[in-house]
Amino acid sequence: LDQREMWAFCNDAAVREAIHARPISDIGAFDECTNLDRIFYERQNPTVVAVHMELVSRGVKALVYSGDHDAVISNVGTERWIKDARLPRTHAWEAWHTPDGQVAGFCEHYEGLTYATVRGAGHAVPELKPEQALLMIQRFMKSEGGLVRDTVAAV
Repeated sequence: LDQREMWAFCNDAAVREAIHARPISDIGAFDECTNLDRIFYERQNPTVVAVHMELVSRGVKALVYSGDHDAVISNVGTERWIKDARLPRTHAWEAWHTPDGQVAGFCEHYEGLTYATVRGAGHAVPELKPEQALLMIQRFMKSEGGLVRDTVAAV
């Protein structure tokens, strides 16, 4: 996958300033992964639960998804923090399907948050399973309740 355009975008001085990234002169150019010791976090968020709770309280609907073969950020950890948020569950864990009837993953719905897995995807879901990723996002965007389920008309 050619990522030169992404790297150029991420290394653009205006973009770095807009996303509050330190200048290239401080930490070097953007790269997909790094082991450099020049990257220092100014703050550490031990959990994203508070962030999501604030968004939910403002009426923002969120889609959180994980590839079920993600070796970088395990779906088990994602499921744990969602459970820790203690949001009211609106629809239980169930499979969601592609238009041809294949299981695309599983989903569970909470007040203000939809969690979905994408079957067979690793860390970069849209890159590894583009059709399923697009379908999931389209279904989420078209549904007032944020549902990914099959009850939403296939697109």
